[in-house]
Amino acid sequence: TVTSRPEPDRLIVDAGFKTVPAWFGMPMPVGVDGVESVRMSAEHGTVTFTGPNHEIAVGDKLDLMVAYTDVTLFLHDHLYGVRNGVVETVWPIVGRGKLR
Repeated sequence: TVTSRPEPDRLIVDAGFKTVPAWFGMPMPVGVDGVESVRMSAEHGTVTFTGPNHEIAVGDKLDLMVAYTDVTLFLHDHLYGVRNGVVETVWPIVGRGKLR
């Protein structure tokens, strides 16, 4: 979810590397043109555009393409199956916390 638009060419999302690991590459917004860079802190991500972007507003949700899904999955308790904006199913991540 976009939480801030500090500049016309930058936005902040509430997904950082604790949610979407960036060890194998930065997650990239899906279907968003003009992305120059993505940076992650622990709890937030910053998307910078090549120029002003007025299409995305605070409160909008972004889909992120992650570089390595295994790492993303084991950080969460559930995987949500969403179609057309509706949660259709919820799968438990039974392997969560089972690494040895």
